[in-house]
Amino acid sequence: PIALEASVAYLCGMDAALFFPTGVMANVTAVINHTPKNHGVIVGKKSHIFAHESGGVSILGGVPIQTIDDDAGLLDSTALKESISSGRFYAAKTGLICIESPHNDCGGIAHEPHELAAIKAIADSHNLPLHLDGARLFNACAKFDVQAQDYCQHVDSVMLCMKKGLGAPAGALLAGSADFIDSAKPIRKMLGGGLSQPLPLIHI
Repeated sequence: PIALEASVAYLCGMDAALFFPTGVMANVTAVINHTPKNHGVIVGKKSHIFAHESGGVSILGGVPIQTIDDDAGLLDSTALKESISSGRFYAAKTGLICIESPHNDCGGIAHEPHELAAIKAIADSHNLPLHLDGARLFNACAKFDVQAQDYCQHVDSVMLCMKKGLGAPAGALLAGSADFIDSAKPIRKMLGGGLSQPLPLIHI
């Protein structure tokens, strides 16, 4: 899938991308890779990472999850600011913020690019990476009439699923910086995603 990885990285405006059998594995890898030891991740309480991935980031990665309200499918900036932990002795320090857009459990609502930019500004002010669970990334791009690289410019990494709106039978990709993708490879292997058999061509 080397050509596919290069194509997705280019489309998302990232340095590199990595193929995964599933989006869940890609999200778990992203969280483990981004989050320092003894740090936690902030996600929406209805997000796929929290509600539909069997607690993988905590069970497999040892990353505690802190949820905030996303009943409307969008992260509230005020709640996000209030939830970021400085890591005093009684609480894990926040190490990562994750956002899902479009949001599966909330009717497919998506953050507008300026809303992503506002969340990224909050993350940057606390020196935190921002991961986008963009399983249906191209649906959001179509809705807002923007290119994927313009939508993804506000995040440090993005996961997109090849079977969500793209018609492929399986597969997902994680895109980010070259160093981030290099360090994601051994995590993918640890999780059982180091496929050795040839894969069918998937065109997007």
